Amino acid sequence: MIEETIQDAGAALSNADKVNNWVKDGTPAAEPETVETPAPVVAEGEQPRDAATGRFLTKEGEPVEPSAPPIPASAAPASPAPAAPTIAEVQEFIEAQLGEGTFKIPKGVKLPLKRGETVEYATVEELQKRGMLELDYRHKTAETARLRRDTEATQTRLAAAEARVQAREQYLTEQEAEMREAQKDPEKWAAYQEMQRLYQENPRFRKVMDDALAKRETDAENAVYQEREYRAQVNEGAALAASWIEQIGQDPKYAGVNQDRVRMLYANALRADTENTALDPNVVRAIYDQEARYLTESQGPLQKQLADLTARLAAVEAAKGAEKHNAGTSHALARAKTPPVAATGRPPAPAAAPKTGQFGMNELAERNQAWAAQRD
Repeated sequence: MIEETIQDAGAALSNADKVNNWVKDGTPAAEPETVETPAPVVAEGEQPRDAATGRFLTKEGEPVEPSAPPIPASAAPASPAPAAPTIAEVQEFIEAQLGEGTFKIPKGVKLPLKRGETVEYATVEELQKRGMLELDYRHKTAETARLRRDTEATQTRLAAAEARVQAREQYLTEQEAEMREAQKDPEKWAAYQEMQRLYQENPRFRKVMDDALAKRETDAENAVYQEREYRAQVNEGAALAASWIEQIGQDPKYAGVNQDRVRMLYANALRADTENTALDPNVVRAIYDQEARYLTESQGPLQKQLADLTARLAAVEAAKGAEKHNAGTSHALARAKTPPVAATGRPPAPAAAPKTGQFGMNELAERNQAWAAQRD
């Protein structure tokens, strides 16, 4: 770039010298010829320009006024910064963008999970795993409960059928024993044969006998169902009672109550209850109130005695501390009154009296030793 600029400047100077030399020779200057500049040809669809200024012209031939130059960004007035959106606005915007479609969540993004008053963050993979585990657990739990119910129902039906068979066997055993007993007495044997004849010939008599046997079988079967139903009710009541005892026992005012004793008292109340009115959480709460009141009344005197003993112990400790302090003070006073004795058995020579008056920093250690010797 620098070399090209220098070459252009040299060429311009050389032309200027030629012009000056031509004028100095006396050659008359030629008049400039005026050449008319042809009007520019405007192509179709192109905006015409002014030949002198080069500005664009309108269709009517008037020049187009130049527009104001653009204002640079640095000189433009600063616009106020927009206010930060609120959480509700952000949530509404996200929901409006999401709509009802299916979206892909980036891997590793954690979502908030609220459990009571705490918030826990977990990734999508963890949530899917938890959901699958919980769903599998629910399915297995439901399947186990269904199998247990089916097993219990099957066992109940088998037990009822067995009870029905046992009732028929007992009836046949009784009929056999009655026949053997009738064979021992001619009159009883004749009555027994007459009953058998009526059973064979009289349909109404046969129906009465068959209905009696069917009733015995039905009663045995119903007894099994009633016993199983009663056992299920007892188990359900025991589970309810256990939950009531545990939940009510978490109350702070029942902190000192023994739950085992509450269970025992409630079990006794259930045994003595003939109208099934004790299966109520209010009964459990009443037992807790009774036990808490008993503890308050029984522990009140003990707590008072404990407080008195604690106060007495504190007073004794304070007295011992004061006695020890007084003993130390008495020993110090006695030691101050008694002159010190040297190792030879004779009292040591009295120390020189410390100097008085002003002294400098160099004499401070000596003065301290003198005053210490005087004190001892």
